[in-house]
Amino acid sequence: MIVLTRIASPSKCLFESVIASASDVPEPSWDDKALCIERFIPNDAGRYHRAYLWQDRLVLWEGINPAPIKKTFADVSSRTSRFVLIEGRYRPEAGSDPGPQDLLAQLAALAPALGLSFGTIDGVFGNDGRHYIVDVNTTPFFRSRAASILDHLGGASIG
Repeated sequence: MIVLTRIASPSKCLFESVIASASDVPEPSWDDKALCIERFIPNDAGRYHRAYLWQDRLVLWEGINPAPIKKTFADVSSRTSRFVLIEGRYRPEAGSDPGPQDLLAQLAALAPALGLSFGTIDGVFGNDGRHYIVDVNTTPFFRSRAASILDHLGGASIG
């Protein structure tokens, strides 16, 4: 399935429609610069995440929202866990949830492959049980939880 999103401004998107396949997207849509065309990942549980990264630190925010378009922090429920990269694996800090190990392993491999030492990685868990990366940002927006996230990320080693 494909999601068509009309971009109203750099900070506002308007949900347009979900259609069956790329072949059903009207031809003029492919050249419309105000239209974002993305693959839709079926996610009945509504589970998604945002990983905030800076050097050897990671804050994993996970949310649950049944809406087809996920808005970070507009979730139904959520949890935040903090990790430090040690010997190629993200290890939870004391008191943090251990997190989904397969996702953490994927993030530990993906960030260096992309050359990402600061940014965010967004993803969803599909109905097929797999994790899908849907967005990578090198200029993340932290919103209302900035103080808590930046406090953890601020402990990253610099050098």
